[in-house]
Amino acid sequence: MKTFIITFLFTANYICAQNIQIKGLVKLEDDTAVEFANVVLRTIDSVFVTGASTDLKGQFLLTNVTPGDYKLIISSIGYQDITELIGVTETIDLGVLTMREGTEVLNEITITAQNIVNKSDRKLIFPNQKQMEASTNGVNLLQTLQLPRLNVDVMNNTVSLSTKEPIQLRINGVKVSEQELMALQPQDVLRIEYIENPGMRYENAGAVINYIVRRHKTGGIISFNVIQSPYKVMGNYNLSAKLSYKKSEFGINYLGMNRKFNNVWRENEERFIFEDGRELIKEEIAEPGDLTNNAHRIILNYNIQPDETNYFNVTAGYYWGLYSEDYYSKLKNSWHPEQITQMTDWTSNKTDRPWVDLYWSHSFENKQSLILNAVGTYIRSENDRTYREEIEKKMITDISSLAEGDKYSLISEAIYEKAWEKGRLSAGLKHIQASVDNKYSGSMDHVNKMKEANTYAYMQYAGKINKVDYTAGVGVYRAWLKQKGIDEYEAYTFRPTVSLTYAPVDKFFVRLNASIENYSPSLADISSVDQYIDSLQIRRGNPELKPYDYYKFSLNSEYRFGNSSLSLWGMYMSFPDAIMEETYREGNWFIRTNEHQKHLHQLMGSLTFKTRFLRDIINLSLTGGSNYFLSEGYTYRHNYTNLYYRASLFINYKQWSLMYEQYNSFNTFWGEQVNGGENVQNLMLNFKHKDWVFGAGMFNPFSTTKHETRNYNQYASFRKVNSVEDASRMFVLQLSWNMNFGRKQNGVQKKLNNTDTDSGIMSTGK
Repeated sequence: MKTFIITFLFTANYICAQNIQIKGLVKLEDDTAVEFANVVLRTIDSVFVTGASTDLKGQFLLTNVTPGDYKLIISSIGYQDITELIGVTETIDLGVLTMREGTEVLNEITITAQNIVNKSDRKLIFPNQKQMEASTNGVNLLQTLQLPRLNVDVMNNTVSLSTKEPIQLRINGVKVSEQELMALQPQDVLRIEYIENPGMRYENAGAVINYIVRRHKTGGIISFNVIQSPYKVMGNYNLSAKLSYKKSEFGINYLGMNRKFNNVWRENEERFIFEDGRELIKEEIAEPGDLTNNAHRIILNYNIQPDETNYFNVTAGYYWGLYSEDYYSKLKNSWHPEQITQMTDWTSNKTDRPWVDLYWSHSFENKQSLILNAVGTYIRSENDRTYREEIEKKMITDISSLAEGDKYSLISEAIYEKAWEKGRLSAGLKHIQASVDNKYSGSMDHVNKMKEANTYAYMQYAGKINKVDYTAGVGVYRAWLKQKGIDEYEAYTFRPTVSLTYAPVDKFFVRLNASIENYSPSLADISSVDQYIDSLQIRRGNPELKPYDYYKFSLNSEYRFGNSSLSLWGMYMSFPDAIMEETYREGNWFIRTNEHQKHLHQLMGSLTFKTRFLRDIINLSLTGGSNYFLSEGYTYRHNYTNLYYRASLFINYKQWSLMYEQYNSFNTFWGEQVNGGENVQNLMLNFKHKDWVFGAGMFNPFSTTKHETRNYNQYASFRKVNSVEDASRMFVLQLSWNMNFGRKQNGVQKKLNNTDTDSGIMSTGK
């Protein structure tokens, strides 16, 4: 009965709705276009109806407006708001609307958290004033929005998808890292675009988060943010500065991270079945170990906009990272239960990565644009490992390995776009050229040289027919690889995609996406290298691996009612010929490698409920979901189901904000192995005074930080649990400061930022 009533209401609204539009042009008194201004349409009693933002020319368009009386409110920080009372009976062109400089923001036009506009491939989210005031940077602003499928790790300042798919972060269309988001001031954010259906341009991204922010032509900003534990070695540090002068802008950004934990544990139970039928069980009883994770990144940036049609940007950056683990355990084995073996497993990974990024964009007449981008990167990697087993101080196993790698890459990309009143055409060409020189020494010596070239070309068109938005595109991907001593390979992939979105009323939509995508094996997987894992296991690269296609289907729907919303999401992925684990016996050795297997099926789904009450003071989000995997190899077949949940609560009152979130592990299954996530709780209390924010919080106050990995191979299975007690019940303090000076008019920013982070080194650890 309820379903019938809801369907009836949707149908009635659809019949009554007319394709009425409201459009206009927003400019300053000096005739300069106001870019990315918020345009909100409300009823006379201030109920939100729809919203949009002005484009680069100051134009805006509101569609599917029903007849009635409304308030149109246009706002942009730094300028006085425009409020127009309009009666709508047919399409209206308001002409030029002039904004004047000012600093006051009227309380009556504050945009609330539920003000979400659904487009054909994305949500337009307008953060409310309380969320702005409770945030210190772009990362924790994203956390307050409680977006479905999105994980924000405030301890490590990272943003990821719960589905483990890659995510792209962007500012005004520019691909950036979490570091750039840490330097972003919330008051400069006009809206956030959550692109749940990335198009051909974003390749294999599972989602895109695009911040539309105000750009400035004069003045500057200095900011820093520090999170530090007072009694443990754990800290995050960010310092940034930006200065605009005439047509130029200069920027510098530093991000540092420091971790030193002395209470890390690894428990591991391994089961081996030999060719003669004998069974050996090895049990690893953990003792306290060490974990170090340090990273530093600095970015220098300069850009110039000589006129309204051209923009040039150059960025130089350097990243240095060191990650090491030192585990100590006692080993027991079923053959000699009375015998105790002392095990030491030490690994160290060091990375140096400088890069240079050149960018140019040009706007043509008739809504055309061209973007050119080139990025050169050098990656120096050093992966060192020592594994030892001793009985009564007598060495029985001593494995050492050092992998040193040099990688040079050049990424070049060109994008052309052409827009019409009812559609948009995009076409692009991207090419990656890389050279890898890796040297493996220690227990096994090997030199590995590789060259690769990947090219991707695509064309896509987006349009609309009545209440249905559609996107259709096609791409061609070419992969080429040459490895010293191995025959080269060349593979082509056809990559079509289609998306349909049906929105009969403003508060409801349903979206269906389908695509064929491509996976290329990593350089480490295809390296012709053997590396010892321990006294029984060897990890072996497979040069015979080739790129393969997989199929992706997703369904996304949302219904909003009052101050609440329900979001339903589901995805099915089919991976025929998937590259997955293959473990076989070779004498008394167990060889772990990767092969093309039969098939992997992945079915995922979640339901999210969000609500706000007490005048937006309290915001609550609850998510429940399930993952199902069917993995079919030539020697195995496994089923796996994972149930997960996520809950977050935000309380914002005056200058105070309280955040608490809790979620259980989101596990994935691939080949024969479950890779577990973590059970997490985060608690943070902040107080804001002028340009300062003072905060205190605790990570995992109710549990130990750990994750579990299981392998179900018939010959060499294991269950491994890694725990970090120092990261549990960890109290932290936060201090943030932001200072603006002389910031006025808007500028532009580049819309591409390619980067290379894959070193191509094979891992040897357990």
